[in-house]
Amino acid sequence: MSTPPSNAIAGPSTEDTGMKRKYALQAARMTLTAMANITDGLQIPFLKAAPQTLNQIITLADSVKTNKDTCGQLAKQATDLIEAIAKASVGKTVHVDDDLQNDMEELRKTLESIREYMLKMTSRKTWKRVLASSDDAAAIADFRNKLAHAVVVFQIKDQISFRISQQAVTQDIWQKVTSMHDHMTNPSTGNLPHQSEFLFAPPAYPEFFFGRD
Repeated sequence: MSTPPSNAIAGPSTEDTGMKRKYALQAARMTLTAMANITDGLQIPFLKAAPQTLNQIITLADSVKTNKDTCGQLAKQATDLIEAIAKASVGKTVHVDDDLQNDMEELRKTLESIREYMLKMTSRKTWKRVLASSDDAAAIADFRNKLAHAVVVFQIKDQISFRISQQAVTQDIWQKVTSMHDHMTNPSTGNLPHQSEFLFAPPAYPEFFFGRD
């Protein structure tokens, strides 16, 4: 009986895995380049600083010796997430309330944790990399779960954050209402202030009436 080819039932080849990682990192870099032009003009500190952290994550993902494919996918996932949030903020004034601030801070910590973990992965000696490979895989899976949760938190759909969009719309409406109020109570210089008649007390009734009953 003939022996089947050794690769007949084998998993993805090292070459296939390498190509997936290469494409993931290339896509992440292209997204990051386009995003940097967006975030520079935003007034949200987290989004202005995020591209630098993402650039470090992509560079480290390209340098790891183990779990290369999952690190590349993690880098792309993080970049796509920040891009969706940034795109929703373009040309808008976003009111960052306490809840949104806390969620952005949590995401910032996650990105920094990913960077620090990948840095640790690249600094290990060969035998330590082999021993830690399964632990690294579990840590990367945990990071990917956190980023997936952030997609829910920021209501990401069709590569845009509906939560950020709603915050911007709410802020825009509030600004228009405020502007209308200011215009009514503080008209341009040279005109007398227009005050509603209801802001003044009615005149007092006369004490005596003269003339016909």
